[in-house]
Amino acid sequence: MIKVSVIMPVHNVEPYLRDCLDSVVKQTLKDIEIICVNDCSTDQSLDILKEYEARDSRIIVINNEAKQGAAKSRNLGMEYARGEYLAIIDSDDFCDLQMLEISYNRCAEYDADLGTYDYYKYNNITKSTFHLSFPLYFMREFEGSCFSFEQLNDQVFQLINCAPWNKLYKRVFVIESGFKFQDIKNCNDNFFGYMILTKAQKVIYIDTDKPLYYYRVNLQNQITSNVHWNPKCVLEALIAVKNSMKELGIFERYKRSFYSRAVDNFYYMFEKSEGNYRELYQLIQDEGLKELDMMDCGQENFISKYEYYRYLYLKNDEFDDRLKPNALFKNNELFHFLISAGYKYGLWGYGAFGKSFYHACHEHHLDLSCIIDEDITKLGLQVDGLAIQSFESASKIVNAVIVTNSQFSKDIYRVIRQSGREIKLIDIDSYLRLGLKIEECIF
Repeated sequence: MIKVSVIMPVHNVEPYLRDCLDSVVKQTLKDIEIICVNDCSTDQSLDILKEYEARDSRIIVINNEAKQGAAKSRNLGMEYARGEYLAIIDSDDFCDLQMLEISYNRCAEYDADLGTYDYYKYNNITKSTFHLSFPLYFMREFEGSCFSFEQLNDQVFQLINCAPWNKLYKRVFVIESGFKFQDIKNCNDNFFGYMILTKAQKVIYIDTDKPLYYYRVNLQNQITSNVHWNPKCVLEALIAVKNSMKELGIFERYKRSFYSRAVDNFYYMFEKSEGNYRELYQLIQDEGLKELDMMDCGQENFISKYEYYRYLYLKNDEFDDRLKPNALFKNNELFHFLISAGYKYGLWGYGAFGKSFYHACHEHHLDLSCIIDEDITKLGLQVDGLAIQSFESASKIVNAVIVTNSQFSKDIYRVIRQSGREIKLIDIDSYLRLGLKIEECIF
């Protein structure tokens, strides 16, 4: 019996393809098939596929006669699949050698429709990795048990991402759902990734000591590359999800989560735009908000005040540089709590989100003891006289760490626990985006 069908669209990934194939053929789970859909590659990708196919009978190479794109190639691979479960990966990424064995065993144990797990963001230039996970709140609620789409309620589109490559899908479940990848140039996994969740009655979070998938960034020809990126695809994907949910009669129930996700996607468009902010702003106002029926939303249509404020900013303000994707922290209640709690705070990370929060701390007169970052190139730098320190150094002067990206919270929490020090982790990101009480975001 074939336990897992691995589906891999391939297009001009010669520099990375051997790494990907090696990580799949060497999986500790042997009862697999590997379906590679070559989408008219013009480099040596097809030759590499044929080389591997000749020496491993589990590999099936399908050669598109005309270029179809990643979405149609994935759909074609799913049609050929015979395995009990499907793993849909990108051919410029690679996997932990136990990924399929661990994920299959957990999914089979619970007869899960869908299993999801952590991943590394792997920098192709520096070779560094960043552990990306689910919010600690999510793991506290659902770790070690099956849950359904309905149990996620207003947070469904925030807690589980739409990417297919850090998931295992039961093949029969996918077939019965009727959902396929949307045939658009970019964001073609959004429709499938979100809509398949709406049918899932048995979802399992597969918690492991280390992530099981390596997602490469900073490389050419990446599916999510800014090259030839079309922001209208974001809108097409969102509109398709909205229309499908309306057809299923579930839109009103999950509208708050969907609209909050739409706002996040609008800001993602700014991140990818590389400077064309004015045109994007007009596109969102003239087409995005109108097509999604978001022209006159109230706070009750979003899962948090934060997302509502971001929505108003897009809807009402004239264009200016503040529309760059820096988070806005206009929350007196949050800062009143942080100040009254009386902790000695360290801010973990100084990216775009961290910088915004840092400036908000100044506005609200919240004192920070230091900024924490494990990037050795940043250590020792001064920010308004505040030193950027390693956690080892900072742990001697702080008793609470503020995290502004919940995807890093699990790894940071592990570092704190291993230190043996009594230090709280405060997940500001989950508080703002998920509409939780601040007490629910302290670990």
